[in-house]
Amino acid sequence: MYRFFDLLGERLLELPGVDKESLVYGIFIKGIEVFDTTEPDDVSYIDADDPLGRVAAGYLDDLIAGDRRTAVERIMEAQRSGVSIKEIYEKIFKPVMWETGRLWHKGEISVAHEHFITAVTQLSMSQLYPYLFSSDNRKNRAVIVACVPDELHEIGARMIADFFEMEGWDSYFYGANTPTSSILKAIIENNIEVVALSATMTLHIPKVADLIAKIRSNPETSLVKIIVGGYPFNVMKVYGKRSEQTGMPGALKKG
Repeated sequence: MYRFFDLLGERLLELPGVDKESLVYGIFIKGIEVFDTTEPDDVSYIDADDPLGRVAAGYLDDLIAGDRRTAVERIMEAQRSGVSIKEIYEKIFKPVMWETGRLWHKGEISVAHEHFITAVTQLSMSQLYPYLFSSDNRKNRAVIVACVPDELHEIGARMIADFFEMEGWDSYFYGANTPTSSILKAIIENNIEVVALSATMTLHIPKVADLIAKIRSNPETSLVKIIVGGYPFNVMKVYGKRSEQTGMPGALKKG
């Protein structure tokens, strides 16, 4: 069974009124039974037919083997050969991180592997920073990029902050588990035009909705544009509507 289901089951049992005899937990167990009897669509996120996909595969193999130096050098060689930073982010870092999650869910790599891969990817991104910033296209526009409270997965949000920088924006990246009060204060103090919020865990979606409600209810921040992103938003079928399951406000947009 995927480790994800173990963790989700543990969290469900922590909720008020939920125990192993409850209807909610029963539905959860039934879902696992269906999953176990269904052939999974077990396809790698890395495209081995794409030249940069092959770079991504080699980079991930290096990191699973613990070879940080070779992995980072592989990224820098791609940059020196003319691959743009956007392509490195989109075709190497993004599929590698998604594939890391898939391998962890399957139990083929450990949490230690996942943390190491994430740390080295952040290091690789920092090595690219001298080529990222340019004074030629500054727009005098500012964005905050942050993860909602309790959300610890920040690398996707950091990529988004860097994409804004590439387009000439001033990005304020606040990373993982950012308190709501800090985001509100920063919007006011830094003349922020856009707030980009990240959540990778479905259980954190209500916190996204709560944070948006607080931004909208404050007269000093109510007009700021809001973008949301992360895995749950990639798999949701409907955007811009209130959902009975998540309590999403109508202002929520896919990011």
